[in-house]
Amino acid sequence: MWKTGFFLLAVTLLIVTAASAIPTDSDKVAKLVGVAECVDCRTNDFKGILLAVVCKSETNEEDFKEVAFGEFGRDGKLSVQLPTTLVDRQCYAHVRSVSKNNPCPTLRHPDNFTLSLSSNDQSVYVLGTDAGKVPFSRAACVQKTFWNGYHINCPDHPWFKYLPYCKKRDHREHHKKPSPCKPPPVHKEPPPCKPPPVHKEPPPCKPPVYKKPPPYMPPAYKAPPPY
Repeated sequence: MWKTGFFLLAVTLLIVTAASAIPTDSDKVAKLVGVAECVDCRTNDFKGILLAVVCKSETNEEDFKEVAFGEFGRDGKLSVQLPTTLVDRQCYAHVRSVSKNNPCPTLRHPDNFTLSLSSNDQSVYVLGTDAGKVPFSRAACVQKTFWNGYHINCPDHPWFKYLPYCKKRDHREHHKKPSPCKPPPVHKEPPPCKPPPVHKEPPPCKPPVYKKPPPYMPPAYKAPPPY
C-alpha cells in the first residue's frame, strides 16, 4: 500500500462565521482549511497543488461553477476565504495541478469528494469530505500540467462538464444499433459443360477407276519446202 506512490490529501473545511454587532449576510466570512499529506516524497513539498471548490448553480441544477481556489503551501496547509452561503449548496472538493483547468487523477469516485455538513452551531460550520482523505498521484498530476489541449473521456459526473478538455460523452455510443448482417451468398449453378465431341467414321474411300490411255499416234513427217 505504501509503495503505490499516492498522495493522501486530508481535507477538513472549517467555515467560521464572524459577525459584527448587528450581523448581516454580507458580514459573514467563511474559511476553508485543508491539510495535505505525502507518503512517497523525499520532501513534503506541495507547492503548485491546488484545491478548487465547485458548487451546483442555484438557477440550473445541471450547471456547476467554481466558487473558490486555494493553493497548498510547501508544508501542505491550505486556507481560503469562502462565502457562507455554500453551506446550503451541493459542493465538491477538486484537486488540481498548477493549471487550474487540469484536474489531478484520483482513485475514488467523484461522489466521495462531496462536501457535507458534519456539525453546526451558532458561529462555526465544519465541513468535510465523506472519505476524509483524497488519494491522488503527484507524478500524474505533474504531467497534467503539460497538457496540450487534447480531449479525453472524463468520468461521467456533472462537475467534470465545465473542464475545457473533457470530451462530451454521448450515452448513445453504448447503445449503438448493430450493423445489419450481410445477406448470405446466393449459390448459382455453374453453366453446363459442353458435350464431348462425337466421333464420326470417315466416308469409305473409293478406289480410282483406271482408264486406258488412247493409242499413241506419231506425228506425220512433212518434207521441208525446196530452196
